[in-house]
Amino acid sequence: MTFFRFLKREISYRKKGLLANAAVVAIGVAAVTFLMTTSEASKRSIQLITKNMGQNLILIHEETKAEDYYMATGKEQLFPIKWIDTLLNMENVVTTYHVAILQLRDTINGVNAVLTGAKPVKGLKTASPSEKKNPFTEIIPGSVRLGSEVATELNVKAGSSILIKGKTFIVDRIEKSLGTTDDYRIYLDLKEMQSLAGVPQNINAVLALDCLCEGEPISVTEKRIRDTIVRILPNIKVMSLRKIAIARHEAREATDKYNRIVIILLMAASIAFIVIHSWSEARHREKESALLSALGYPSSLTVKMYLSKSLIISIIPTLAGFAIGSITALKIGEQIVKAKIQTDYTLLPWLLGAALVICIIAFLPALNRALKSDPVDLLREE
Repeated sequence: MTFFRFLKREISYRKKGLLANAAVVAIGVAAVTFLMTTSEASKRSIQLITKNMGQNLILIHEETKAEDYYMATGKEQLFPIKWIDTLLNMENVVTTYHVAILQLRDTINGVNAVLTGAKPVKGLKTASPSEKKNPFTEIIPGSVRLGSEVATELNVKAGSSILIKGKTFIVDRIEKSLGTTDDYRIYLDLKEMQSLAGVPQNINAVLALDCLCEGEPISVTEKRIRDTIVRILPNIKVMSLRKIAIARHEAREATDKYNRIVIILLMAASIAFIVIHSWSEARHREKESALLSALGYPSSLTVKMYLSKSLIISIIPTLAGFAIGSITALKIGEQIVKAKIQTDYTLLPWLLGAALVICIIAFLPALNRALKSDPVDLLREE
């Protein structure tokens, strides 16, 4: 009997067990595919949520004190906006979503406010398409956005007009209350602010979002970013809003940790099921193995059989599980993570290899038992 005929009869005789093992592999692969696919989307969702929390890096002149920037005392040192162009035109930009700022504290109709000229900026060499989607939308010249406290004290609403330094502006919108000094800001177009302040082409701060590096501690990220920026712009000082940075990093770390735990549990459960099932099968077929040995079939036949079964219950079920997991993620995943999901075909080679290794490991105890069985002792019992 050829090996393939032997394998065919083996599969036909024990098809229920083979199907059970294959189902376990398919379900496990589908779960892992769904988890990893939605995980990548959830990371993008976290990035979108934290991006909308605002930039978490502030770039100011090295001679500007942090208290002067936060309190807008007027002592902030100016620097040319072209410095930021220098940073953004580098090959490896370490920050994203840049907003050039020129702020000046002033009294508007008896209300103490911080006039803030702001404009999203990007270099000639855009780091990524996402740079085009800056969370801070550009302000239309001739319009302003008011912080909630300033709007309340000035008693104005969206669509109202407001006089600033002798020039009339239309209130585009009222920002939501943040409970910070931003509630006392009046945002206007950067060039108009530069004109009102008499400092064309100058700013006193840049807001940015750090690049989130997977598996990297916050302190390492901050040092890497500071070192890179200072190397390019030695007159710039980098300040980090750690609450936002910590929220971003901890959210991503929690997602990664959860995924690792679930994947390990799924792998352990799959191995345990196949081990138990194959061990029971090996125990019931000991006499059959002994008879094959007595008839002169080599032990390599048993090894090839288990390897072939490992291939069968790893390749086809993995392909099916990948398809099921991907389709499920596309159908319901976006509703869960609130972000666009894409099928990640780069997972497939990894899943195929992992499934094959798991099946081989799971079959080892049963294979070991089959190979160690003494045909003389077993047949003597008969």
